[in-house]
Order: sequence, then structure tokens, then C-alpha cells
Amino acid sequence: MGDDSRIIKVGQNKVGLRGLDQAVAEMTAEWASRPDGEIGMELARRMQKQNYISDAALDKYAKALAGHFRRETGSATIGDSATESGALEIRVLGIGCSQCTRLTQLAMEAVAQLGLPADVEHIIDVKQIASYGVIGSPALLIAGKAVAVGHVPSKERIIKWLEQYTN
Repeated sequence: MGDDSRIIKVGQNKVGLRGLDQAVAEMTAEWASRPDGEIGMELARRMQKQNYISDAALDKYAKALAGHFRRETGSATIGDSATESGALEIRVLGIGCSQCTRLTQLAMEAVAQLGLPADVEHIIDVKQIASYGVIGSPALLIAGKAVAVGHVPSKERIIKWLEQYTN
């Protein structure tokens, strides 16, 4: 892929999109205060001009693109903090060291203890990690927000963070 391409996760698939960084840069100031649904649909429409995105997949792309926009711009999510399945999105960023593995395990234990529907994923791909804009590992993200970077918090602390998203 060229320099103007970016790989993002749409549903369970990783896809490359041309022109995404430029579209996000063009929208940053004007769109940051709008709801995620509007941001995602606008980005999806813009991406359709340079990439093939079927109308049937537009909603999935919109959701993924809104999350990408929030990570890239550092703006707060406006709207739902859950994935389209209703599960809370939890990401552990790290290349697979023992601390990253431990953090993933603690996150899964915390989710299980609370009985939360959650999508927990340990991301080890360096390029994908970089797309989140977080420097330091391991990192724990809940609903797109970095809550711990560079250390492994206790399970009790993770539970407290998770409870903030369920109340």
C-alpha cells in the first residue's frame, strides 16, 4: 500500500483505505463535536470516492471510521461506548510480552467478574498499535480511551474503570 493508505479494522476484517488520513485532517476542527454516527457516515461517504465500500457494508465502515476519527483526533466519543453487538470494546496494545499477556488476562477476568458483554482484543501488530496514537506498552483502552499506559494495573482498578462505562 502507498503512503496515503491506512489499515483499519472493520468488523472482524482489516481493510486498507486510501485517503483516510487526509479526510480525517479535513474534518478535524468542524466535526469533532458531532455525534459518532454522523462522523462515521461522512467519513464512509468520503472513503467511497476512493475505495470500494458496498452500500450493505456502509454502517460497519461508519462505526469503524468514527472510532478511527476519535483516536486520531483525540476527541471524546459522542454517542454509544459499546460495539455494534452491544459489547464494550476493550483493547490491550502490546507486542506480546509477558506484561501485555498479563494485562489481557486481567481485563478478561475483570469482565467475567462483572458479567459484562465485552469485546476484548490483544493487538500485537505494530502498525495497528501505532494507529491508536498511544506511546508505551502495555496499554489498556476501554471504549477507545487509554486508561493505562506503560504498566499493568490491578484487576480491582480495571474493574473500577469498567464500572464507569456500565453506570
